[in-house]
Parts: sequence; C-alpha cells; structure tokens
Amino acid sequence: MIWPVSSDPEMELMMRWAALREAWSIVHSKNFRCYDLETNRVYNLIDTEGGRGDIPLGEFVRAQILSQEECVKLFRTDDLHYTINRETFRSVVNPYLKANYVTNDTKNRMKQEEEAMMSSQYDAAFRNTMTAASSK
Repeated sequence: MIWPVSSDPEMELMMRWAALREAWSIVHSKNFRCYDLETNRVYNLIDTEGGRGDIPLGEFVRAQILSQEECVKLFRTDDLHYTINRETFRSVVNPYLKANYVTNDTKNRMKQEEEAMMSSQYDAAFRNTMTAASSK
C-alpha cells in the first residue's frame, strides 16, 4: 500500500534490507547479551534461506555486523563469498560479538542476575535441608 508501483523484485529487496537492519539492531542494542536466542535470530535474519543454509561473509558486512577487516581477522580471508554455517557462526562469530558488542553495563547486570539466581538457589536448598532435618 505504501509503494503501490513497486515491483515484486523491489519489494523483495526492501524486505531484505529490513531483515539486515533488524539483525543490526539486535547486535547494536544496549541490552544485547549474545544469548543463543539473540544470535540465532541474527543468523536467521541474515540467512537468505531462512536458517537452513551457509551465509557468505559479505552478508554480515552488508548488515554491518562485521566489517571486511573483521572478516579477514576472524576467517583469514578477504573473500566475501566465503561461506560459514551455523556452527562456525556460533564458534567464531558469537565470541567476537560477545567481546565487542555486549556493553560493560549489560555484563554487570548479567553478573548481578546470575549472583541473585545463585543466592536464591542456595537459599532454597538450605530451606529444603532445614525442613528435611526438622521432620526427622
């Protein structure tokens, strides 16, 4: 309705741009934690085959998730047609994203949440132990 004279190929191109922008937005969010749910979403948005195929490095550059220099550093190639699969993405790109895009504030919040969860689990285990001991 917005672009009534756009052809199907033009609409596909615009939808592709929107998917790449959404992937960029996930990684550049101030709350990005590099959790599997987030990185799987990024991979699926960038993959033109809906998460079932290998992705050329050039698509990560187009999405502005990685620069060409970062691709060379991570994969030892400047060939943007070089493809990576989901496992390579997880093992190589995820650690890079976590190191470079998870903010210190987010890391601190994650640590506090983990400590609170551990404390809660410890308290629950202690209460269960005390309840079991008092019922004897």
